[in-house]
Amino acid sequence: MTTTATITAHGIIGFLGRDAAPRELECLLEIAAGKTSKQAARVLGCTPSTVEKAVERIFFKLRGSEEHTSELQSPPLS
Repeated sequence: MTTTATITAHGIIGFLGRDAAPRELECLLEIAAGKTSKQAARVLGCTPSTVEKAVERIFFKLRGSEEHTSELQSPPLS
């Protein structure tokens, strides 16, 4: 059974599911908001390497299928 929760940061809503850990999603949202690993680490209270590994893990988890890959793409600009 998969539960889905959301995390919001900088106006970006992240959906927690597909075995993504909350910390992985927090790191990804900080990077998506335009922060460097160092800046994200400062906000989250961890090291830049922790942020980089978390983002690496979440992309690895989402890379599994075409359906997951489409979630990583941004919507077309109008």
